[in-house]
Amino acid sequence: MDADHADRQLLVALHELTQGKPFEEIIYDEYRKIRPATAQQIYLDIATMHQFGANARAGAISRIAGIGFEDFQQEFLGPLIDTIHIKTDPYTRDYLTLLSVRGPPALAVPEQR
Repeated sequence: MDADHADRQLLVALHELTQGKPFEEIIYDEYRKIRPATAQQIYLDIATMHQFGANARAGAISRIAGIGFEDFQQEFLGPLIDTIHIKTDPYTRDYLTLLSVRGPPALAVPEQR
């Protein structure tokens, strides 16, 4: 088991311990709170890409969702800000969206708040 996998397992255990419910239920509750419905679909698109090991580039996600990139930034990154992590690819300067399970605010890294 590599360190990244161990970190994810520890984060899952912390979520289950602090919230008192199975991780799948925590994720489903998080998903149900995402509004609007289009943002929920974007979340599912990102999750699908990550399931197969693909980076979810913001431009690709906006094209999959059928909305312009600027609209995507303004209308959908906001509702997903606590659910996904966005970083810039150092080579292409593209935005990458990464699924990220966030800890409670007290445990979150300050840059991620």
